[in-house]
Amino acid sequence: MSSGDNTPVDAAVGAHSDPPPVEFESVLTPRGYRGVMLHLAARTLRFAPALVAIAGMVAYGTGARTAGFTLFATLLAIPLVVWGYVSWLANSPSATPLYAPVTWRFSKEGIRYSSAEGDGEIEWQAVSRWRAVVDHLMLYVTGSNYLLIPIDAVPAERRADLRALLVAAAGEPRRRDDGLR
Repeated sequence: MSSGDNTPVDAAVGAHSDPPPVEFESVLTPRGYRGVMLHLAARTLRFAPALVAIAGMVAYGTGARTAGFTLFATLLAIPLVVWGYVSWLANSPSATPLYAPVTWRFSKEGIRYSSAEGDGEIEWQAVSRWRAVVDHLMLYVTGSNYLLIPIDAVPAERRADLRALLVAAAGEPRRRDDGLR
């Protein structure tokens, strides 16, 4: 658009400016990884203890005392098994590459990363959604695969820019507390 004298209208009026790129380095820790995995397991299995407890009460109430006690023992075993598995997963030798320092660069073009394991780029179309979990940023890419980035690695003064990039690419997170405000 231009005014009558062929001078361009001020581009700043009504224009949406792109947030500047956000670059930072992060190091995922075994404790942080374990915390996120336990949180996700608890959300996924949140109905299992109640269902096992109900089945145990029904079994015990109908006279199947052994089955009732077995189900109550199962109720106690669920958190122990999940915690043991997640702890093993977080501390296994195959998890070592997860804890290498990674340099991230988020821009309107996409996400670039660099680590001792290699460099790469992720296009924004691959990011289906994002959210904050236990002080970590989870970016879901290609189905159930995700990137896990500690929020405290993002400089506080750049979190609003990172949030703007994420919202522009993948929309608002499903939960209000995204840890980037």
